[in-house]
Amino acid sequence: MENNKEKIAVIVGRFQVAELTQGHLDLFRKVIDDDYGSILLVLGLSPTKCTQRNPLDFESRRLMFEEEFPGKLTIQYLRDEASDSVWSVNLDRIIDDIRGNRDVVLIGSRDCFYDCYDGCYKNNFIEYVPKVYTSGSEQRKSLSRQIKSNKYWRAGCIYATMNQYPSVYATVDCAIFNDMSLDKIYLARKENEYSYRFVGGFSSPTDSSFEAAARREAAEETKLETTIIQYIGSRKIDDWRYRSETNKIITNFYAMVKNWGRAQPSDDIKELYLVDFNTLSENDIMPEHRELFNMLCNWRTAYILKNPSIKDAVIKQLD
Repeated sequence: MENNKEKIAVIVGRFQVAELTQGHLDLFRKVIDDDYGSILLVLGLSPTKCTQRNPLDFESRRLMFEEEFPGKLTIQYLRDEASDSVWSVNLDRIIDDIRGNRDVVLIGSRDCFYDCYDGCYKNNFIEYVPKVYTSGSEQRKSLSRQIKSNKYWRAGCIYATMNQYPSVYATVDCAIFNDMSLDKIYLARKENEYSYRFVGGFSSPTDSSFEAAARREAAEETKLETTIIQYIGSRKIDDWRYRSETNKIITNFYAMVKNWGRAQPSDDIKELYLVDFNTLSENDIMPEHRELFNMLCNWRTAYILKNPSIKDAVIKQLD
């Protein structure tokens, strides 16, 4: 390509793959063969670490490219931003830091970064149409189903796990009363447990709110349709599964009342009981739920004091 020695080619992407796809290789080989004076590769860098969409950090991707194209690329990272305009300004700054007097050419497929970019070089874009399209997302999904018997695979698993940010698992727990008298409550028992627990479980990314998660978990584990009376509070749960782990469970606790349905144990609930609340003590409850039970006792006492006419409260709450 004539006069390309005076130009710098810029490629921007995430390239979150274990090995470069044929489409990736074709793109870089074409740019190298076209003999640009310099090639700048800008790798997108997510604020999250070791996630399904961004499993690889900058260094691992940099090494992948340097191994495949030694000495051919200048490689920088560009942090993701909430604003496309801020991201574009930052990309221009990276380009300007190394371009000198050379002309800039942005190269990529139309669905790469073009629609997000509104910087100085938008009109300098050359579209690359790959002859072979291979999805990086599909490659990641395929790899997630593979288990390999070598130390490098195990080392990679350990690296990814150890580099995750410490996190909290959000759960919901449900104190489901039979009616607004608050006299009888549904309590559960799991396999190989001999004390009561509240029904509940992990919130899901598909839940629109913790309240929605609570109603969903109540329905899944008891087959009851419920109404939330009040959010009681949150607590860290001393779950034995996470006792020695860095990550912990924090639950959101709700007082609820049955609307309709016939109570049936389901999901991981072995048995379901309708218990007279006034006969319960802390010792009847699984240790990890005893703080929740005490919170519920305090809330129930205060709620009844504020609502001396429980029947009127029922009508107002459920209308």
